[in-house]
Formats: sequence, structure tokens, C-alpha cells
Amino acid sequence: MAEPENIWSIIGKITVALLAVVIGLKLIKSNKDPMLINAEERQLPTAETRKKKYSIFLSSTYVDFKDVRQEIEEILHNAGYIVNGMEYFNASNSSKLDYIESQLEESDCLLLIVGNRYGQLIPDKAISYTEYEFDYADNNNMPILGFVVKDLEDEDNIPENRHKLTIFKEKIEKRMTVHCTKDELCKMIPVSLNNEISRTPMRGWSRNE
Repeated sequence: MAEPENIWSIIGKITVALLAVVIGLKLIKSNKDPMLINAEERQLPTAETRKKKYSIFLSSTYVDFKDVRQEIEEILHNAGYIVNGMEYFNASNSSKLDYIESQLEESDCLLLIVGNRYGQLIPDKAISYTEYEFDYADNNNMPILGFVVKDLEDEDNIPENRHKLTIFKEKIEKRMTVHCTKDELCKMIPVSLNNEISRTPMRGWSRNE
């Protein structure tokens, strides 16, 4: 007759095996890759994406977001992202539009933040820089994360611009758009970026390239 401790050892092994079968069946039923289940549930990038740095183009109007843009940039830098945006425009022979286009082409994702202002119009064009950035990214099939901030008190004091802003918001809300408060913005951006990187192939950059 087997020793009591050997019997309990066998029972333990059988229990572990049964649990493994049950978990495996659940993963198959949910169509989830067992290697990715933890990353998906915790909303973190997979091991492969962590090997790369991603470039984010930060697009927003300035007046209503000047106090949070710096905080957002700091959060992104600390998380290992490369940040592009109009703050980094330097006087050169290039026009602002040329600079915007070149920076968008070097970026992996457009991070768009929209509030209650339409933004500065491009000279000789009936469109704002912010909407131009969105259109250029959209036309070039860039991943776009849109945030509409809903608790701002400032509003555009130009009626025509308010109308353009309404149409612009309707345009971006046809894509994946997050509605949030200004206080929620900095908390939601890293999670949304991690999710986007996990589900959308991006070029990125690594030291080996």
C-alpha cells in the first residue's frame, strides 16, 4: 500500500492537471492567445512591443490645453515614448505645414485632444492646424487616438469657428474617440496608447535598427 504522503501527492498532481485543462478550455473558448491573456487583461503592451520606442505626435489647440500639454509630454517621456508636436518647431526654411507633415510622417500615432476651441487657422486656408494634422494623419492611414474633453469652460468666441469645431468633432467621432474630463485625460492617455500598440501594428524604433 502506498504511503499516505504519496497518495496526497498524486491527488495534488491530478488537481493541478485538471485546473490546467479547465483554463486551457476557457482560453480556447474566448479565442485568446494564452501568451497574451495577461497583457490584454491588464491593458499592458506585450513583451515584443516593449522592445521598441514609439513616436507620438501630440495635437491639440494651445490656449485651452497649455496647462496640461507639458504634463502629458512628461508622462509620455517617462513612459518611454518620443513626443513630436508644434512645440518643437524651430525657425528654418521649412514652412509650418512642411514641418507638421514631416513630423507626422516620422510618428507612429497621432494623439489628438479636442476641447471647446477650433484653434488657429492656417493662413490662406479655411482650416485650423489641429484639423489639418488630423486630416493628414487620416489620409495616410496613421493610427489616431482621439480625446474629446467635455468639462472646459472656455469657448471659441468666433461663431464661424464654433460651427467648424462642431463639424470637426463629428468627423473625429467616426473613429475611436474617448470622452473624458480634463482631470481624467492624463490618466487615460497611457492606458489608451498601450491598448492601441497592443492591437495595431506600428513601425516603432529599436536600438538594433
